[in-house]
Amino acid sequence: MPKYVEKGIEYGNYTFSIIFLIEAVIKIIAFGGRYFTDNWNIFDFMLVIATTFGMVTSMISDSLI
Repeated sequence: MPKYVEKGIEYGNYTFSIIFLIEAVIKIIAFGGRYFTDNWNIFDFMLVIATTFGMVTSMISDSLI
């Protein structure tokens, strides 16, 4: 795969991950504690946390190489 395609996919992943993180934060602010009473919101929040963790570890490992 060409390098520019890999970079495009990487930037797309970062963009959508940030959008979903912002969405989760806005929903938490809007719903307060009720956000965590819906199982789909909990699932969504866990995915956002896992994706953020993956992005951070990827950035750290890339900076070490």
